[in-house]
Amino acid sequence: MAEVSEVLLKQRVRNRIMEVIDVLAEPEDIARLGLFEVINLWNDFGPGQGDTEWYSGPVFTTEEIALINQVELSVEKVARANKTDLFELEDILASPEIRPLIPTAREAREVFNRRGTFSEDTELFV
Repeated sequence: MAEVSEVLLKQRVRNRIMEVIDVLAEPEDIARLGLFEVINLWNDFGPGQGDTEWYSGPVFTTEEIALINQVELSVEKVARANKTDLFELEDILASPEIRPLIPTAREAREVFNRRGTFSEDTELFV
C-alpha cells in the first residue's frame, strides 16, 4: 500500500469535515443520525480541544480554521450538556446548546463550499 502524503491526508480530512458540517447544519440530519453519533463523527475528524495546529494552509484557509475552532467549541458544549442521545427534532431544536451550533455550522458550510471538496487521490497543493 502506497504511503499517503500529509497534504493528501489533509485534503481527505477536509472533505470529511465538510460532510460532518453538512450534518451539523441541519437539525433534521442530526435527528436522523442521533446526537451522539454526530458528536462522534465530528470527534473523528475535528481538532479536539481546539488544537488546530495540524489544520493548516494551503489545504485549510485561515477562515476555515477559525470556523473549525468555532464548531469544535460548540460541539464540546453540546457534548457536555447532553447526557442522553437525542433523535427527536423537537428535542434538538429545544436544546439551548444545539441552537447556536446550527448557524455556526451553516456559516462553516458556506465558507468550505467556496472551494468545494478536494481530490481524494491527487495532491492539489504541491
